[in-house]
Amino acid sequence: MTTLKILKNHGPEFERRKLPHFPFCFLTFKDMDEALKMAYEVKEIGHSGMQLLLKDGEPHFSKGDNIQGHLHWKGRDLQIKGVVQWVKKARLGIRFEEILKADILDFLSNDNIIKLLQPLHENDLGVDLPGNLKYWLHADGPVDLFMWGHLDGEWEEFQIILFKTFVEWIDGAGIRTGEVLTKRNLETPLFEQDEFVFGMDDQIDSNKLQAVSSLVRKLPDDFLPRHVIDFLKLKLGD
Repeated sequence: MTTLKILKNHGPEFERRKLPHFPFCFLTFKDMDEALKMAYEVKEIGHSGMQLLLKDGEPHFSKGDNIQGHLHWKGRDLQIKGVVQWVKKARLGIRFEEILKADILDFLSNDNIIKLLQPLHENDLGVDLPGNLKYWLHADGPVDLFMWGHLDGEWEEFQIILFKTFVEWIDGAGIRTGEVLTKRNLETPLFEQDEFVFGMDDQIDSNKLQAVSSLVRKLPDDFLPRHVIDFLKLKLGD
C-alpha cells in the first residue's frame, strides 16, 4: 500500500495509520452565552464527553468551569450540560453531566448515526480520495468506515472506527481490534489525512467486534452494496 496506510512504531503495542480526513464538520456545539455566541466544531464525542474546537477566537472557559449549550447535528438538537476538563489553545474537553446519560445514548445510538452517515465515495462534495479507496462512510465524530481494493478487484483491507473502538481486517493477516489513542490532522499536497495512533489488542476483543457488527448490520443497501455489507459481516464474524 501507499504511505497512506500503515506505519508502525518500534514497539508492538502502538501502531500508526494515516487515513483520509473529511474537511467539513456538521456536528457543532453552541454555548448558551448569548453575548459571545461561540460555535464550536465537535472533533470527538463519546458517551461521557466530547472535544471541541473553536476555529475563530479563543475559548472563554477554564478547567473546572461549568458549560451548557446545544449540540446540533443535521437537524437534531440536544441540550448539554457539562464540566470543562482541559483547555489547550482553541480546543477544550468536556465531561457530560451524569443526568444526561439516557439522552446521550439516544443521540449517539446506531439508529441515529445511520441516519447521519455520509457515503463519501460518491464524492458529491469534491473531496479528493486515494484511487484504491472504494468505499468511505463517515459520520462526524463517531464513525469512519474505509474499504480498500486490490487492482484485481479483490478486497485488500478495511478499517472501521466507532468512537474509540478500532477494527481492521487485512487480506492475508485477518481481523484485529484496538483503541484510538490520538488523532491529528495532516495536510499533504494531494489530500488531507488524519494520523491515528492505535493501541492494538494482543487478542481479538469480542466486545469491540460486536459493537462494530451491530452498526454494520443496520447499514442500508443505498450506502453500500449488499454483497459488500455481507463481506463485512463475514469478516466481523457475524
